[in-house]
Amino acid sequence: MNIKKIISIILFLILTNNYISALPKNHLQKAVAAMELGLFNEALKQIEIAKIKNPTNEQVYRLKALLHEAIGDYNKAISEWKNCKQNTNNSNLINEADIHIKNLEEY
Repeated sequence: MNIKKIISIILFLILTNNYISALPKNHLQKAVAAMELGLFNEALKQIEIAKIKNPTNEQVYRLKALLHEAIGDYNKAISEWKNCKQNTNNSNLINEADIHIKNLEEY
């Protein structure tokens, strides 16, 4: 690998880290930002922190399910959609979860 590629990678990592760090201390927002950048491991870390701070937050499970779908881990996605349903009374979110579960179980 040449020096220009190495410098580009380092700059990308620094800018990405600065972008995520500049967000409010809301870990769900950080997870969304990381997901948008394709930093799925960072997104999972942020979601886990959010889950520890608020284990009944339906959006924690929704984002985690979507992330597992994005990386192709369908069994974990199904599990998180089920957790999402258990932690919400929102009928729209329950319907969303049911649709995702049905689609994922076909794989």
